[in-house]
Amino acid sequence: METRQRKDPFLAGVLSFVVVGAGQMYVGDIGRGVGFFIGGIIGYIAFIVPGIVVHIWAIKDANDLAKKHNDSIDENLKAIDNRERMLMRSSDFNEKMVKLFKLFKSDLITDIEFHDKKSALIASLATKVIDVEPDDFLASIISLKEQSILTHEEIAKIKVLLMR
Repeated sequence: METRQRKDPFLAGVLSFVVVGAGQMYVGDIGRGVGFFIGGIIGYIAFIVPGIVVHIWAIKDANDLAKKHNDSIDENLKAIDNRERMLMRSSDFNEKMVKLFKLFKSDLITDIEFHDKKSALIASLATKVIDVEPDDFLASIISLKEQSILTHEEIAKIKVLLMR
């Protein structure tokens, strides 16, 4: 998987100030950087003013390009974060159920709190994507049934939610 690093917009601008197009190359757009470099050289050779215009344009463009690059990274990270929040790993489900059961058995939560929290966790499966096939998820909760953490009715609810 490609790892994309954030780029400093100020540094991109400074690089293009020092060498026309270097900021674009720093951000990763080599072709664009070469284009600005060639345009700047031609502009300076032909007439000073066009060279200065291209140079200033390259500085602004490098800064903007770095900001767009960083925005793209941020959007990708948000998408990954959203997928993670939508994911329910069978191991996480089991761990949460066992934790609730231990809290209940240790008298740290009441019977009503235990059943409410358990019901909420089961209901959350309706909005989650599970990490395994439904049959594998069901197989992973066998121990919860054997320990009497989940009732037959609760497993039936889970089955309905998994088969949607």
